[in-house]
Amino acid sequence: MIKFGSKTVLLVTSILMAVIVISIVSSYVMFREVSNLQFKHEKIEKIAFMRQYEYELMRTANAFSETFPTPLLEGSRKTFDKWFNVLWSRSQTMDKGVVGKDIKKTGFDYKNLQLKMRVINQKIYHNSQFSLDDMLVVRDMFLALTTDLHFYQQKRQYLYRQIEFTKKHKIYNYYYISSIFSSLTLLFGFFVCVFLYRSHKKLLGMRSKLERKVEIRTKALKRKNLELVNEVKERTRAEKKLVESQSQIEVAKEKALTQWASRSLFTERFNQAILDAKRENKPVALLFLDLDRFKYVNDTLGHSLGDNLLQQTADRISLALRQSDTASRFGGDEFAILLCEVTSSKQIEQVLQRLLDRLSSPYMLENHQTFISASIGVAMYPEDGDSVEVLLRKADNAMYKAKEKGRNTFQFFTNQMELDANNRMLMEGALH
Repeated sequence: MIKFGSKTVLLVTSILMAVIVISIVSSYVMFREVSNLQFKHEKIEKIAFMRQYEYELMRTANAFSETFPTPLLEGSRKTFDKWFNVLWSRSQTMDKGVVGKDIKKTGFDYKNLQLKMRVINQKIYHNSQFSLDDMLVVRDMFLALTTDLHFYQQKRQYLYRQIEFTKKHKIYNYYYISSIFSSLTLLFGFFVCVFLYRSHKKLLGMRSKLERKVEIRTKALKRKNLELVNEVKERTRAEKKLVESQSQIEVAKEKALTQWASRSLFTERFNQAILDAKRENKPVALLFLDLDRFKYVNDTLGHSLGDNLLQQTADRISLALRQSDTASRFGGDEFAILLCEVTSSKQIEQVLQRLLDRLSSPYMLENHQTFISASIGVAMYPEDGDSVEVLLRKADNAMYKAKEKGRNTFQFFTNQMELDANNRMLMEGALH
């Protein structure tokens, strides 16, 4: 919706534009009319031609009086012949061109003039005896031509005076109207300037107020932004501390769950055991243990009781091992055990059976009696490999073979297991 102030500006501007347009149109019309009232070159030429012809006619008539019947001076006849020739040539071409159109239009009897000029020419130059009667006739003709041309010129001058008067009157009216429109334009321009000045002053005041409000708002936003930045920094520090605390909790949790060697320490001890076994020519056994049905316990009783179960499992594994053995939790419910100082496979089987017996005993988890078991795979050094990576992979294959046998048992690695694993991988790839 247009406000009152906007309507006023629109109205004043529209009126000013209308006055300016009318003033321009009026000036154009006045210029065009004045241009039409101006004498063109052809009009001046027509006026000059007739005045010159009137003068030549009077000189010819005067020369005739001085020549006929008796020449007053010695060269009177030559003077007459000269002026008559000029008069004759003009009379014969009077009806031609722009001058001829104007003469016809203004009513001059040029045919009578041409006829009398031919009669005069016949009597003077083609008559062998030029009598007194001929002289009187020619004189009367010159007098009649001079009189007719004089009356024509008077009528023409009167007409031009009327035209001049009309022109002046029109020019006066045009300039009067133009001065009125120019005054109105100046007046409206003055009002518009006053209005624009007041509007500009008002806009400057509004701009100053707006700048003050923007400045106040900017300062408030800067303070708020600084508070937000500080809050973000504080939250970042809190989150960092929380992440560190969570990491420490996880590490502590892992340590509380097993309190065993880390994977790097387990690998270091395994490498040391291999060096000792090489020196003493003794085997080393690597056990890979995975709990059966642990996921079911974790899903049904929750992760908290699952962690408690892992803690109890770690304690039972520690009680089943010898002091020289090393155990490590590899993640989730998977454990790796290093058996050093092994003398026979029977000794390994005794340790394995002890582990299975202890792990298959019932667990108490917050008044819930729970049963789990374990599947164990065994890989031997040096028969099955000479690095921890190879032996872990082969022990893992043996552990899956124990799960296939029905769980709660152990399996020693054989080459057939690796062949079966490769064939299974190839078949899965082909099926996919």
